[in-house]
Amino acid sequence: MIHSGKIKILYFTDPICSTCWVVEPYIDKLLVEYGSIIELENVMVGLLPNWDLFEPESKKVPKELYLSRLWEHQAKKHERNIDGNIWLNNPIQSSFPPSIAYYAALEQGKEKGLEYLRMMREMVYLENKNVAEKRHLY
Repeated sequence: MIHSGKIKILYFTDPICSTCWVVEPYIDKLLVEYGSIIELENVMVGLLPNWDLFEPESKKVPKELYLSRLWEHQAKKHERNIDGNIWLNNPIQSSFPPSIAYYAALEQGKEKGLEYLRMMREMVYLENKNVAEKRHLY
């Protein structure tokens, strides 16, 4: 979509999407290289509405272990730091609270929204913090 002389890209993402964390450096490079002609808009998708309703692809292992292994696999495959232990220690109950918090930060400007999203992702993937908890959202 052309918007204000720029190509507008809608990027469907989520604060707890490990694939989004993996591709983030590539998106950053894209914006550095073509930022003058691209406008990127993040759209939060609500990847995990409710932990209790989450069903992993494999029923052979508990969902906590399934996601932990998935994230560890992503980390090795893409050479990106991802700590999957959050799913074993303190599973994120929903990605809705951090997604809503992103939109609240966005109300203070695009830069603030992007900084907040990056901060949330660092808390999840690097610091093993549950960003669905209010203390981390604040």
